[in-house]
Amino acid sequence: MRQLKSTLFLILLSILLAYSCTSPEKKFKKAIKEELRLTLHDFDSYEPVQFGKLEVAMSSWEDLPEVNKYLNETEKFTKLYKEYGDKADIYSYDYSSSLYRMYHQMYSDYLDSAKKYLEKIKAIELHFSPEPIGWQMQHTFRANNLAGNKGIHHYLFMVDKEYKKVIKSINLDEE
Repeated sequence: MRQLKSTLFLILLSILLAYSCTSPEKKFKKAIKEELRLTLHDFDSYEPVQFGKLEVAMSSWEDLPEVNKYLNETEKFTKLYKEYGDKADIYSYDYSSSLYRMYHQMYSDYLDSAKKYLEKIKAIELHFSPEPIGWQMQHTFRANNLAGNKGIHHYLFMVDKEYKKVIKSINLDEE
């Protein structure tokens, strides 16, 4: 009787371990499927085609919040320097006019500001040291678009270190 209990316990334990210990690839695929369930227009049309190999995902300087902030500032100053450059061009027939000098000065100031933010971004890129942030895998699948037409899609998915959640997805068709 005691031997039967211990054998039953071992069988139960092995079944429990088999279900709780899924491979990293299975966990990754589950995270991808959950992400697509939330983001695809028609998840019922989802058909996996191919999964790539599991690789370490590294951090990127482009994902840093300060880079995004500096890019926004650069875009703002770029728009302004172009606007005032165009206004200065209107009065460029008379370089001594006060309007030309004012617009040209504003153009120059905004251009300098845009360059300063670009220099900050370049410094971040130069000194950035990537670190592991999780795992990544390419995935190709078919799914319906908004019009209901089936298309093939190529994505790079990144998940956290525990394979639980997609932290970033990149549409490789757009690059």
